[in-house]
Amino acid sequence: MNFRRRRRRGPGSLLLAVLLGVLLGGGAKVWYDRTISTISGTLVDATTQQPLANAEVRWQHLSTTTDAQGRFTLIGVDKELTGVPLVLGGGDYETRQLSVADAASVVSLQPDTVYGVITDRDRRPIPRARISAGSATAFAGEDGAFRIDGIAKNPALRVVAPGYKAVSVQPGSRR
Repeated sequence: MNFRRRRRRGPGSLLLAVLLGVLLGGGAKVWYDRTISTISGTLVDATTQQPLANAEVRWQHLSTTTDAQGRFTLIGVDKELTGVPLVLGGGDYETRQLSVADAASVVSLQPDTVYGVITDRDRRPIPRARISAGSATAFAGEDGAFRIDGIAKNPALRVVAPGYKAVSVQPGSRR
């Protein structure tokens, strides 16, 4: 009588068989990409250094928004695609494009909206005043309030109103 011993093959045997098949040209292809990663950072107002909540962060087809502390996390970014910038901002702030490496820290964004109230010396509102910053223009409402979107960094404002002398105002000053 002959006895044969049967050997059980575990999952390691299957893995070995697949690896041998790949190495011997079995047609199977395996990719392992270590460049896909997670990028995290924080967006703050360049003037006040306060966090920017709900700002948009995009990279190719991926997008997210910042939390209440200005923090964001974007999962699935390919760090090797160095020519594809991360796009940050929007809303009342400039939109900036940064390399993936530069965005993984604290990024300051300039406001691209100026708003205020045009008043006379007695602090009464001046309605229908024309306010311009570069090529952007707005008109004050009946309460003197205005808002200009899409302006350059630190613009000088020019204010013209019927019955008043035209003035230019530098950022941060009151006149």
